[in-house]
Amino acid sequence: MDIIDALRLEGKEATVTTLQTKIIVAAKMLLHLLDPEFQLNVSDFARQLGVSRQSLYPWGRLAIAVLGLACLKTKPGPKTVEPEGAEVSRLKAELQQLQWDKDRLYFANRQLEREVAALKLELEEWVERAIIVLRLSGKVSYRGIQECLHYLFGVQVSLAEIEAQVQQAGQQAQLVLVTLLAQVQVTWAAIDEVYLKEAGRQIYGLLVVDLESRLALTLHRAVDRQASTWSQLLKDLPQVRHTLQGVVADLARPYPILVRQLARDWPRSLVLQDCNVHAMRHLFKLRTKAMGAYRRAKQRYQAARQAWLDQPDAPVVQLDYQAARQLYRFERRLLKYALGLQRQLVTALRQSSRPAAEALLTQTLAQLARLPTNYQPFARSMTKFIVRHQPRLLAHFDQPGLAWTTNAAEGAFSLLRRFVTVYKAFSTQQGLQSFFALFLLYYNLKPQRYADGQRLAPLARAGVRINGNYLNYLGLPTPTRLISYPTLKP
Repeated sequence: MDIIDALRLEGKEATVTTLQTKIIVAAKMLLHLLDPEFQLNVSDFARQLGVSRQSLYPWGRLAIAVLGLACLKTKPGPKTVEPEGAEVSRLKAELQQLQWDKDRLYFANRQLEREVAALKLELEEWVERAIIVLRLSGKVSYRGIQECLHYLFGVQVSLAEIEAQVQQAGQQAQLVLVTLLAQVQVTWAAIDEVYLKEAGRQIYGLLVVDLESRLALTLHRAVDRQASTWSQLLKDLPQVRHTLQGVVADLARPYPILVRQLARDWPRSLVLQDCNVHAMRHLFKLRTKAMGAYRRAKQRYQAARQAWLDQPDAPVVQLDYQAARQLYRFERRLLKYALGLQRQLVTALRQSSRPAAEALLTQTLAQLARLPTNYQPFARSMTKFIVRHQPRLLAHFDQPGLAWTTNAAEGAFSLLRRFVTVYKAFSTQQGLQSFFALFLLYYNLKPQRYADGQRLAPLARAGVRINGNYLNYLGLPTPTRLISYPTLKP
């Protein structure tokens, strides 16, 4: 708004009406207020205009205000810098540049702090992942993990931190297994036990594996080998409680009692199949009872032969040597025959049908009964074992889905024994339970090759939809950038 507009607005309530008169009034009052040398009798000037003396002063003040505002809006002209002001200006410019550099460095430092924090988090993730991978895939002890972390990442991690990380992963694995195994129902299972040490005492781990998929359902901690203890652990297992029809186990004494107790508690009938491989191993161990007569005949023959070599012309020595040689040859043929009967028993267990297996077993038992007196301890042991275990050794012929060996469980134990060989013992029960949970998760997600040529994880074989490996289920990121080793070479 300029002075003309201001005067127009002011004139709406004043008695001065013409614009020219308003300008003159404003100019004179402005000079009167600002210039002491300007002579103006305000009273006479007011009488000439026909207004009061007090009404003229606002005109002057209004003119001063409007002219001052107009001066502020105009651009200033070039400043003249005095010689001493040039140094001040230069210093001010340098100060401004330093301020800009300070701000730029501040924001760069903030960015670096964020990058360092991100790298620290990434290193922590790598260390956590390395601990679990070394523990499971590498089967490394705690001290071995500590040494590997020192050489790989240059970090020093205490044994307590490593153990805490493993136990935390074990707790996560327990929750994951509950979710994954909730979809599984098992009809035929293999049961076996493993021996471990916990706080200096022997502990048993009872393993239950699905025969078809080799899926490890549970690995329970047990303080003894009592059938009642094992029954209590298994009877509430949800994967077998309503669907289990039979189990295959080794020749340990608790298993028949265990199956009877489970059948009584559920209640329904269960089939027990003794592992034929364990039976064959037991049969081969009995051969030592057939070796006694052969060893004695061999020792007599060697002594008689040495005497005959020393005195070839002595008639008594010659007769003794001939008798010892005939006895030795007879015992050797008889031993081969006895061991042949033993192999025949093993062949009977491998028949493709139950009638063929029973016929061959009956024939072999009859031949064992005709062995000489020296071989009767061997024959009686073989006969007693076959008669006692025959119903459970041939049960798989009546149940097509029931395997004749515990190979499904032995496959899991072959992997478990590698851990036990390294770990040797566990200091606490919590550490043992965490290890069991981690092992089950690792084993069930580890791809295996099956008889039909497929290579799948046991969980996938059992029909469970899985997503990733055990690291994904433990909440640890898996590296997605894969680089082949030759590409790393210069």
